[in-house]
Amino acid sequence: MGGSGTQNVNVQNIAVGNWQELRKALLGLNLDEGEIGELSHAIQQDGKTIGTRVKEWIAKSATKVLDHGVEVGATEGATVLLDYVKRHLGIP
Repeated sequence: MGGSGTQNVNVQNIAVGNWQELRKALLGLNLDEGEIGELSHAIQQDGKTIGTRVKEWIAKSATKVLDHGVEVGATEGATVLLDYVKRHLGIP
C-alpha cells in the first residue's frame, strides 16, 4: 500500500476561511467525510469560533488522528485538530 504523499499537510497550508484546505488536511489525518461534516456543522453552530460544539468535536475526534500512519493519542490529536481549526478560523 503506497501513500500519495498528501498526508503530510501542514497547518500553514490551510488558508484562513478555506474549507477545502482544512478538509484535505483532516482527511490526511484519517478523519472521514462524515466526521468532517460534523465539524462544519459545529463551526456554524458556534458562530465560527471555538465554542462548546467545536470543542466536543475535537475531543471526540482526537483519538482517530493519525500522523504519517501512526496513532498519536488523544492529547496530541486534540492539539493537532485545534491548531487546524484555529488556523481555518483565523485565530492566533
